[in-house]
Amino acid sequence: MKHSLKNLKMTTVDYSSDPYFAKYYDENHPIESHQNISFDSFSQNYSYTLPVDVLDKIKTEFSLPLPLISSQDNLIPPGLKYVFNNHVVYERPPTYKLINTYGVMLDQVEEHSKQHSYYLPIPWQLYIVEFDNNLRTSNVRMYFMNTPLLSEHQILYLPPIPNFYVNGSLCRPFFNSMEDIEKYSQDLSGIINSSYDWVWSSNFNLDLTETISSIYSQSNPVEISSSRIGDHNYTHYRLPMICVNDTYARWEQFDLNQVTNFIWPNPAHNQTFDADAGDYDTYDLAIAYIEENDLQSKSHEFEDYSEFVEYIINEDPGFRDSIPNPRKINKTYSSIINRVFKESHFLKNNKNIFEKKLIDYSNSSEGIYVYLDTFLDSEPF
Repeated sequence: MKHSLKNLKMTTVDYSSDPYFAKYYDENHPIESHQNISFDSFSQNYSYTLPVDVLDKIKTEFSLPLPLISSQDNLIPPGLKYVFNNHVVYERPPTYKLINTYGVMLDQVEEHSKQHSYYLPIPWQLYIVEFDNNLRTSNVRMYFMNTPLLSEHQILYLPPIPNFYVNGSLCRPFFNSMEDIEKYSQDLSGIINSSYDWVWSSNFNLDLTETISSIYSQSNPVEISSSRIGDHNYTHYRLPMICVNDTYARWEQFDLNQVTNFIWPNPAHNQTFDADAGDYDTYDLAIAYIEENDLQSKSHEFEDYSEFVEYIINEDPGFRDSIPNPRKINKTYSSIINRVFKESHFLKNNKNIFEKKLIDYSNSSEGIYVYLDTFLDSEPF
């Protein structure tokens, strides 16, 4: 069962900062400073009153970014799908975007370098954002979707946009000044706004173009990949500007409804598809291949079974052909988000600590413990 916290709010009532508090304090009838935390789940409202230093202890001990919600408005930004420790997941509807890209790699860009502009229809987008302890965006991933995120099994697609790796990760942009970073509020809205601008308000270049060549190596969308000009290699890791221009010129001809129904390229789990192929356990694949093709009888020709398996791996052309092509494997929201969390430095060291420590500090009831413990074991959605 999937859980999600909604309408998360935290407030602090701190009497110690009140000059009248010390004057009228009565140790026999103390007025304690306190913090309130509340949220909704499954149409139920949960509210706790905690000692004033509880959340501060948790923040200090585990460097947790609280509160996420702006203290000015307490509004949840639209399109928010999930917040989990130092990750935010949100979506945006189909829209048109102006893509300005230099026709050279970043280190070749000069003051008067020409930019090429395209007005592209963009389908549904899903953003997975990692932020640091200062509530500043640190990493951004983006994927295309055919619909809003409706299921953990929903297929996510690779955005054929420059500056992205094939796992959907954005190459971190360069900033001209600290103002470009500090102009965003240090809360959930600021994280979402900055991550969105990282993607769409940065100038593109030809450093990373495998996302575009994936249209041709995977033949999706077929509406774009079916025609090419000249004898250029459209599947090369680095595409020349003539191939990018040809691709985007065709893309521009479609409308939002059409691109929302396209089958876009599959992303990788790693920054390259070769790295995805390296994740395969070829020994296990070989054993499965032997069993599926009833080859066990040939193992008696070898001294031991492991030697036979190694022979299949190195010498059997049928086995090599059977190894899955990572470009042809669909990636779901569940598989991608779990991979993101697995790679997160924060979660490697602090997995589930906040929720458990919150229980320890606040001496919550058994019912709340069961709720949060169940929440910890759920997948984010």
